Amino acid sequence: MQIPDNTDSHSLEIQEAPLKKEFFLKQLITNSKTQSIIGALFILIIGLLGIALYLGASGRVPLFSFSKESNYQRPTEIMQSTKESALQRFLSARNNAASTKISATPSPTINPTKTPTLTPSIKSKTLTPTKKVASTPTKIPQSTPTHTLTPSPTQIPTSTPIPYPPTFEISYPNEGQYIELTSSQTLCIVDYPTGNYTAGSLKRRNINNNGWTEYATPDGTCFDPLEGQNTFSFQYKNSQGIESVVYTRSFSFHRL
Repeated sequence: MQIPDNTDSHSLEIQEAPLKKEFFLKQLITNSKTQSIIGALFILIIGLLGIALYLGASGRVPLFSFSKESNYQRPTEIMQSTKESALQRFLSARNNAASTKISATPSPTINPTKTPTLTPSIKSKTLTPTKKVASTPTKIPQSTPTHTLTPSPTQIPTSTPIPYPPTFEISYPNEGQYIELTSSQTLCIVDYPTGNYTAGSLKRRNINNNGWTEYATPDGTCFDPLEGQNTFSFQYKNSQGIESVVYTRSFSFHRL
């Protein structure tokens, strides 16, 4: 019986298998894509663990229960259940002690007595209708309207007209005029009113400083002048008694 020679080749294949796996793992680890995928998975796992720890610490979701029918109990529930069990044990022990006492003591005969029924006695009262009191209307005091005093228009006093003096004009002779007359001629002074306040005017005169005459109706003043320098003055007064200014002229005279 001959032994086949393929034992060496089979053993070589067995030795090469882990080498191939190692080479494949090295290539897989050194590849940049696989490294990025592994890093992302690692970050995702850390994030999920952090969320689970946060929810467990806040009490929203228990850490190790994923079904509604979980046996997980919070500390507060455990304390409450222990309190309830202790209370139940205490009550059951007290009931047992009371039952043993009752069984030991003879039970007295209790005569049933009628308990009076307490019925409140309600007296029927005749209800008299309440009289409606007519409400008197409240009078609201009406405020009397206050009369507003309108200021009376200020009356401007009618001013009396300012009295204006009469005005006149002397046309002959002129101031400083030289006049020559013959022996048969007479010098007459020409004057006339020029203003609006000359109605009923009177006139007085003073010739060569001989004194003023009385006021009289104005007329043409004619006189015989002196040889040489002569002067005369006129003044007028209207019907209201207002006097005018004094009109004065001087002239030179020579008789031929």
